[in-house]
Amino acid sequence: MPILLAAVLGAARLAAAALVTDRLVYKPLRSADHVTLLVASMGVYFVLENQVRFLWGSDIRGFDIAVARPHRWMGLRVNNEQIAVVAVSLLAMAAVWFILMRTPLGPAMRAVADNPDLAMCAASAATM
Repeated sequence: MPILLAAVLGAARLAAAALVTDRLVYKPLRSADHVTLLVASMGVYFVLENQVRFLWGSDIRGFDIAVARPHRWMGLRVNNEQIAVVAVSLLAMAAVWFILMRTPLGPAMRAVADNPDLAMCAASAATM
């Protein structure tokens, strides 16, 4: 299976597993104390780890990925992965800036960060 398809399918399966785990394990424990949640999360970890080992084994697996030579830029060697990390980071920062500055959610989030009590009063007054 190509690695990009495997990544997309893996992300979808992870999201489904997280939703099922939340529904079956964590939702009934929402009002429990911290120690109970800690023990439950350790139990979830052990169950998930052993399911993976049972289904796919514990052998080391590799992917056939071609070796990429680093690019040279102003005397530096820059890998494709480093370029991808910088690009994704810049896109994520731009998305957060857009949400905070250009959507109605942004001022509300900033108001809650500045003064949660005042923001709660303003929100309850707006719903009246």
